[in-house]
Amino acid sequence: MKSGKQLLATKITGHCRDETGCRTLREYLAEVARTAMKGEDVSIKRLMGDSDWQTVLGEALVRAGVLPGEILTPDEDDPAYIECEFNWNAFEALIDRACRALARER
Repeated sequence: MKSGKQLLATKITGHCRDETGCRTLREYLAEVARTAMKGEDVSIKRLMGDSDWQTVLGEALVRAGVLPGEILTPDEDDPAYIECEFNWNAFEALIDRACRALARER
């Protein structure tokens, strides 16, 4: 298991990087915090402007090898759409650890 610091350094790729411009999990979570600090709406359903943010971020974490899961074959009708399967409890625990590590850095 990676330390919190290592977890925050996880590289973000795929749709998550394309949609947010964030290169690491640290940048992603810091951007969420900055958005909230500015008083902008940070609805859990529309985090970073994406209603499917958990799947988008989960895909990046599966690709990085820190979240067990599987990237499924893209839909033939929509090759840009990629489906990703992972354990939601593991995802939530990983994000919780990363948030706590980020808070300790501040």
